[in-house]
Amino acid sequence: MRYLCISTTSYNCLLFCLLTDFLGNTVFWVSSDLYLSEEKNFFLLSESSSSKQRKLENKRLFQHMQKAYISKEPFEIYAQDNVLDYYSFIPGKFSMLEDGTMTYLEAESEYKKEKERSFFSRWRRKIKGKIAVCGVSPKVEKVYLRGILPTPSCLQHKVEYIDIYALWDQKSTEEKRWILHFFGFQQKHLELLQSKKAILFTQPLSEDGVMTEEEKIEIYKKILEKEEMKELVIKVHPRETTDYTKYFSGISILQEKTPFELYLLHGLKGKRVITLFSTAVYGLDNFEVIFYGTNGNKDLINRFGEISGHVLYRDSY
Repeated sequence: MRYLCISTTSYNCLLFCLLTDFLGNTVFWVSSDLYLSEEKNFFLLSESSSSKQRKLENKRLFQHMQKAYISKEPFEIYAQDNVLDYYSFIPGKFSMLEDGTMTYLEAESEYKKEKERSFFSRWRRKIKGKIAVCGVSPKVEKVYLRGILPTPSCLQHKVEYIDIYALWDQKSTEEKRWILHFFGFQQKHLELLQSKKAILFTQPLSEDGVMTEEEKIEIYKKILEKEEMKELVIKVHPRETTDYTKYFSGISILQEKTPFELYLLHGLKGKRVITLFSTAVYGLDNFEVIFYGTNGNKDLINRFGEISGHVLYRDSY
Protein backbone atom coordinates (compact mmCIF):
# COMPACT_ATOMS: atom_id res chain seq x y z
CA MET A 1 0.00 0.00 0.00
CA ARG A 2 1.16 3.52 -0.84
CA TYR A 3 0.19 6.66 1.04
CA LEU A 4 -0.23 10.36 0.47
CA CYS A 5 0.28 12.38 3.65
CA ILE A 6 -1.03 15.97 3.57
CA SER A 7 0.19 17.63 6.75
CA THR A 8 1.34 20.98 8.12
CA THR A 9 2.41 20.18 11.70
CA SER A 10 5.05 17.95 13.23
CA TYR A 11 2.53 16.43 15.65
CA ASN A 12 0.09 15.43 12.92
CA CYS A 13 2.86 14.09 10.70
CA LEU A 14 4.30 12.07 13.59
CA LEU A 15 0.92 10.41 14.19
CA PHE A 16 0.81 9.45 10.51
CA CYS A 17 4.27 7.88 10.70
CA LEU A 18 3.30 5.94 13.82
CA LEU A 19 0.04 4.66 12.34
CA THR A 20 1.23 3.48 8.91
CA ASP A 21 4.05 1.49 7.33
CA PHE A 22 5.13 4.77 5.76
CA LEU A 23 8.80 4.17 5.07
CA GLY A 24 9.42 3.94 1.32
CA ASN A 25 5.68 3.96 0.66
CA THR A 26 4.72 7.60 1.17
CA VAL A 27 4.44 10.82 -0.78
CA PHE A 28 4.63 13.71 1.70
CA TRP A 29 2.75 16.87 0.67
CA VAL A 30 3.60 19.26 3.47
CA SER A 31 4.21 22.82 4.66
CA SER A 32 7.60 24.49 4.52
CA ASP A 33 8.34 23.48 8.15
CA LEU A 34 8.27 19.80 7.17
CA TYR A 35 9.50 20.00 3.60
CA LEU A 36 12.71 18.24 2.56
CA SER A 37 13.81 19.71 -0.76
CA GLU A 38 16.44 17.02 -1.35
CA GLU A 39 13.89 14.18 -1.15
CA LYS A 40 12.02 13.19 -4.32
CA ASN A 41 8.90 12.08 -2.45
CA PHE A 42 8.42 15.44 -0.67
CA PHE A 43 6.24 18.17 -2.17
CA LEU A 44 5.47 21.66 -0.90
CA LEU A 45 1.93 22.91 -0.38
CA SER A 46 1.22 26.22 -2.08
CA GLU A 47 1.97 29.22 0.12
CA SER A 48 0.40 31.81 -2.18
CA SER A 49 -1.52 34.59 -0.46
CA SER A 50 -4.31 34.19 -3.03
CA SER A 51 -6.89 31.45 -2.43
CA LYS A 52 -7.48 31.03 -6.16
CA GLN A 53 -3.76 30.77 -6.83
CA ARG A 54 -3.33 28.21 -4.05
CA LYS A 55 -6.15 26.15 -5.54
CA LEU A 56 -4.57 26.25 -8.99
CA GLU A 57 -1.05 25.43 -7.78
CA ASN A 58 -2.19 22.65 -5.45
CA LYS A 59 -4.42 21.10 -8.12
CA ARG A 60 -1.58 21.05 -10.67
CA LEU A 61 0.83 19.59 -8.14
CA PHE A 62 -1.62 16.90 -7.05
CA GLN A 63 -2.16 15.89 -10.67
CA HIS A 64 1.61 15.60 -11.10
CA MET A 65 1.94 13.49 -7.94
CA GLN A 66 -0.99 11.32 -8.99
CA LYS A 67 0.57 10.64 -12.38
CA ALA A 68 4.12 10.13 -11.17
CA TYR A 69 3.56 8.26 -7.91
CA ILE A 70 0.03 7.53 -6.83
CA SER A 71 -1.82 6.05 -9.82
CA LYS A 72 0.62 3.17 -10.23
CA GLU A 73 -0.90 1.14 -7.36
CA PRO A 74 -3.56 1.41 -4.62
CA PHE A 75 -3.03 4.28 -2.22
CA GLU A 76 -4.59 5.82 0.87
CA ILE A 77 -4.76 9.51 1.68
CA TYR A 78 -4.23 10.87 5.18
CA ALA A 79 -4.94 14.58 5.30
CA GLN A 80 -5.73 17.46 7.61
CA ASP A 81 -9.12 18.64 6.38
CA ASN A 82 -8.36 22.30 7.13
CA VAL A 83 -5.20 22.51 5.01
CA LEU A 84 -6.47 22.85 1.44
CA ASP A 85 -8.92 25.50 0.29
CA TYR A 86 -10.57 22.99 -2.04
CA TYR A 87 -10.71 19.19 -2.03
CA SER A 88 -12.63 18.57 -5.26
CA PHE A 89 -9.51 17.44 -7.14
CA ILE A 90 -8.78 14.70 -4.58
CA PRO A 91 -10.64 11.52 -5.61
CA GLY A 92 -12.72 9.51 -3.19
CA LYS A 93 -12.46 9.73 0.58
CA PHE A 94 -9.53 10.15 2.95
CA SER A 95 -8.60 9.55 6.58
CA MET A 96 -7.81 12.27 9.09
CA LEU A 97 -5.63 12.31 12.19
CA GLU A 98 -6.17 14.69 15.08
CA ASP A 99 -4.02 17.79 15.37
CA GLY A 100 -4.26 19.15 18.88
CA THR A 101 -7.71 19.72 20.38
CA MET A 102 -9.49 21.26 17.38
CA THR A 103 -11.27 18.04 16.37
CA TYR A 104 -12.57 17.51 19.90
CA LEU A 105 -13.63 21.07 20.67
CA GLU A 106 -15.04 22.29 17.37
CA ALA A 107 -16.54 19.25 15.62
CA GLU A 108 -20.02 19.61 17.13
CA SER A 109 -20.34 23.29 16.16
CA GLU A 110 -19.00 22.54 12.68
CA TYR A 111 -21.51 19.69 12.33
CA LYS A 112 -24.38 21.95 13.42
CA LYS A 113 -23.27 24.69 11.04
CA GLU A 114 -23.18 22.22 8.16
CA LYS A 115 -26.65 20.89 9.00
CA GLU A 116 -28.11 24.40 9.04
CA ARG A 117 -26.83 25.28 5.57
CA SER A 118 -29.43 25.65 2.86
CA PHE A 119 -29.58 23.19 -0.03
CA PHE A 120 -28.19 25.86 -2.36
CA SER A 121 -25.31 26.63 0.02
CA ARG A 122 -24.35 22.95 0.30
CA TRP A 123 -24.58 22.51 -3.46
CA ARG A 124 -22.44 25.58 -4.14
CA ARG A 125 -19.77 24.48 -1.63
CA LYS A 126 -19.71 21.00 -3.15
CA ILE A 127 -19.21 22.42 -6.64
CA LYS A 128 -16.32 24.55 -5.34
CA GLY A 129 -14.78 21.60 -3.51
CA LYS A 130 -15.10 23.13 -0.04
CA ILE A 131 -15.73 20.74 2.84
CA ALA A 132 -16.62 20.95 6.51
CA VAL A 133 -13.62 20.58 8.81
CA CYS A 134 -12.92 18.70 12.06
CA GLY A 135 -13.71 15.35 10.43
CA VAL A 136 -17.37 16.23 9.89
CA SER A 137 -17.35 16.04 6.08
CA PRO A 138 -18.58 12.82 4.37
CA LYS A 139 -15.33 12.98 2.42
CA VAL A 140 -13.52 12.00 5.63
CA GLU A 141 -13.94 8.25 5.98
CA LYS A 142 -12.04 7.68 9.22
CA VAL A 143 -10.92 9.95 12.04
CA TYR A 144 -8.00 8.72 14.14
CA LEU A 145 -7.95 10.10 17.68
CA ARG A 146 -5.79 9.56 20.75
CA GLY A 147 -8.76 10.19 23.04
CA ILE A 148 -7.12 13.10 24.85
CA LEU A 149 -10.58 14.67 25.30
CA PRO A 150 -14.15 13.31 25.05
CA THR A 151 -15.04 12.31 21.50
CA PRO A 152 -17.74 14.44 19.81
CA SER A 153 -20.90 12.38 19.25
CA CYS A 154 -21.10 13.44 15.58
CA LEU A 155 -17.82 11.61 14.91
CA GLN A 156 -18.38 8.43 16.93
CA HIS A 157 -19.31 6.35 13.87
CA LYS A 158 -16.02 7.03 12.07
CA VAL A 159 -13.49 7.24 14.93
CA GLU A 160 -10.64 4.80 15.51
CA TYR A 161 -8.49 5.27 18.60
CA ILE A 162 -4.73 5.04 18.55
CA ASP A 163 -2.16 4.39 21.28
CA ILE A 164 1.11 6.10 20.41
CA TYR A 165 3.09 3.94 22.83
CA ALA A 166 1.84 0.68 21.33
CA LEU A 167 2.38 1.98 17.80
CA TRP A 168 5.94 3.07 18.64
CA ASP A 169 6.75 -0.37 20.04
CA GLN A 170 5.59 -1.90 16.74
CA LYS A 171 7.87 0.26 14.60
CA SER A 172 10.96 -1.32 13.09
CA THR A 173 14.44 -0.09 13.99
CA GLU A 174 14.72 1.50 10.55
CA GLU A 175 11.38 3.30 10.93
CA LYS A 176 12.32 4.59 14.38
CA ARG A 177 15.66 5.83 13.08
CA TRP A 178 13.93 7.72 10.24
CA ILE A 179 11.36 9.29 12.58
CA LEU A 180 13.97 10.46 15.08
CA HIS A 181 16.11 11.98 12.32
CA PHE A 182 13.23 13.63 10.48
CA PHE A 183 11.80 15.27 13.60
CA GLY A 184 15.21 16.32 14.92
CA PHE A 185 15.16 14.28 18.12
CA GLN A 186 18.34 14.67 20.16
CA GLN A 187 19.30 12.66 23.22
CA LYS A 188 20.78 15.75 24.90
CA HIS A 189 17.40 17.48 24.76
CA LEU A 190 15.74 14.49 26.41
CA GLU A 191 18.41 14.52 29.12
CA LEU A 192 17.83 18.25 29.66
CA LEU A 193 14.09 17.72 30.14
CA GLN A 194 14.70 14.77 32.43
CA SER A 195 17.11 16.82 34.58
CA LYS A 196 14.55 19.55 35.37
CA LYS A 197 11.44 19.56 37.53
CA ALA A 198 9.21 21.81 35.41
CA ILE A 199 8.55 22.63 31.76
CA LEU A 200 6.91 25.83 30.49
CA PHE A 201 5.13 25.51 27.13
CA THR A 202 4.98 28.87 25.38
CA GLN A 203 2.60 29.82 22.55
CA PRO A 204 2.96 31.94 19.37
CA LEU A 205 0.87 34.83 20.68
CA SER A 206 2.94 37.59 19.10
CA GLU A 207 3.54 35.64 15.89
CA ASP A 208 -0.23 35.16 15.48
CA GLY A 209 -0.94 38.84 16.11
CA VAL A 210 -2.71 38.32 19.44
CA MET A 211 -0.38 40.75 21.22
CA THR A 212 3.09 42.26 20.93
CA GLU A 213 6.20 40.28 21.79
CA GLU A 214 6.80 42.54 24.81
CA GLU A 215 3.28 41.85 26.12
CA LYS A 216 3.79 38.12 25.65
CA ILE A 217 7.08 38.19 27.52
CA GLU A 218 5.50 40.09 30.42
CA ILE A 219 2.93 37.34 30.83
CA TYR A 220 5.61 34.66 31.02
CA LYS A 221 7.75 36.76 33.37
CA LYS A 222 4.86 36.92 35.84
CA ILE A 223 4.34 33.16 35.58
CA LEU A 224 8.02 32.43 36.14
CA GLU A 225 8.20 34.64 39.24
CA LYS A 226 6.63 31.70 41.07
CA GLU A 227 9.10 29.15 39.74
CA GLU A 228 12.60 28.02 40.69
CA MET A 229 14.43 29.12 37.55
CA LYS A 230 17.26 26.59 37.67
CA GLU A 231 14.74 23.74 37.75
CA LEU A 232 12.76 24.85 34.70
CA VAL A 233 12.95 24.43 30.91
CA ILE A 234 11.14 26.74 28.49
CA LYS A 235 9.82 24.59 25.62
CA VAL A 236 9.32 27.08 22.80
CA HIS A 237 6.43 26.56 20.36
CA PRO A 238 7.72 25.45 16.91
CA ARG A 239 6.16 28.48 15.15
CA GLU A 240 7.63 31.05 17.51
CA THR A 241 10.41 33.37 16.38
CA THR A 242 10.95 35.00 19.77
CA ASP A 243 14.50 34.69 21.10
CA TYR A 244 13.78 33.86 24.75
CA THR A 245 17.47 34.06 25.66
CA LYS A 246 17.15 37.86 25.36
CA TYR A 247 14.58 37.95 28.14
CA PHE A 248 15.40 35.03 30.45
CA SER A 249 19.04 34.61 31.36
CA GLY A 250 20.09 31.50 33.23
CA ILE A 251 17.02 29.48 32.23
CA SER A 252 17.28 26.41 30.03
CA ILE A 253 15.53 27.07 26.71
CA LEU A 254 14.58 24.35 24.22
CA GLN A 255 13.87 25.87 20.82
CA GLU A 256 13.40 23.05 18.30
CA LYS A 257 10.62 21.45 16.28
CA THR A 258 10.65 17.98 17.84
CA PRO A 259 7.11 16.91 18.86
CA PHE A 260 6.94 16.57 22.64
CA GLU A 261 5.38 13.13 22.15
CA LEU A 262 8.77 11.76 21.06
CA TYR A 263 10.13 12.59 24.51
CA LEU A 264 7.16 10.80 26.07
CA LEU A 265 7.90 7.75 23.92
CA HIS A 266 11.41 7.77 25.40
CA GLY A 267 10.18 7.66 28.99
CA LEU A 268 9.81 11.30 30.01
CA LYS A 269 7.32 11.61 32.90
CA GLY A 270 6.87 12.89 36.44
CA LYS A 271 7.28 16.58 35.58
CA ARG A 272 5.25 19.69 36.29
CA VAL A 273 4.17 21.28 33.01
CA ILE A 274 3.02 24.88 32.89
CA THR A 275 1.07 26.66 30.18
CA LEU A 276 -1.49 29.32 29.48
CA PHE A 277 -3.64 26.86 27.51
CA SER A 278 -1.35 25.04 25.09
CA THR A 279 -2.88 21.90 23.55
CA ALA A 280 0.51 20.19 23.85
CA VAL A 281 -0.21 19.31 27.50
CA TYR A 282 -3.41 17.36 26.77
CA GLY A 283 -3.11 13.61 26.96
CA LEU A 284 -0.10 13.66 29.31
CA ASP A 285 0.03 10.87 31.88
CA ASN A 286 2.14 10.97 35.05
CA PHE A 287 2.42 14.76 34.91
CA GLU A 288 1.12 17.67 36.96
CA VAL A 289 -0.45 20.13 34.51
CA ILE A 290 -0.89 23.78 35.49
CA PHE A 291 -3.19 25.85 33.26
CA TYR A 292 -3.12 29.61 33.80
CA GLY A 293 -5.87 30.17 31.23
CA THR A 294 -6.68 33.63 29.90
CA ASN A 295 -6.50 35.00 33.46
CA GLY A 296 -8.45 38.19 32.67
CA ASN A 297 -6.19 39.27 29.80
CA LYS A 298 -8.41 41.10 27.28
CA ASP A 299 -6.26 40.26 24.25
CA LEU A 300 -6.37 36.54 25.06
CA ILE A 301 -10.09 36.56 25.84
CA ASN A 302 -10.92 38.42 22.62
CA ARG A 303 -9.04 35.83 20.58
CA PHE A 304 -9.64 32.57 22.46
CA GLY A 305 -12.60 33.22 24.74
CA GLU A 306 -12.60 32.82 28.51
CA ILE A 307 -10.38 29.92 29.61
CA SER A 308 -10.24 29.22 33.33
CA GLY A 309 -7.04 28.34 35.10
CA HIS A 310 -6.70 25.05 36.96
CA VAL A 311 -4.29 22.37 38.13
CA LEU A 312 -4.63 18.81 36.88
CA TYR A 313 -2.87 15.78 38.34
CA ARG A 314 -2.59 12.90 35.90
CA ASP A 315 -2.31 9.32 37.15
CA SER A 316 0.57 8.42 39.42
CA TYR A 317 2.45 11.71 39.50
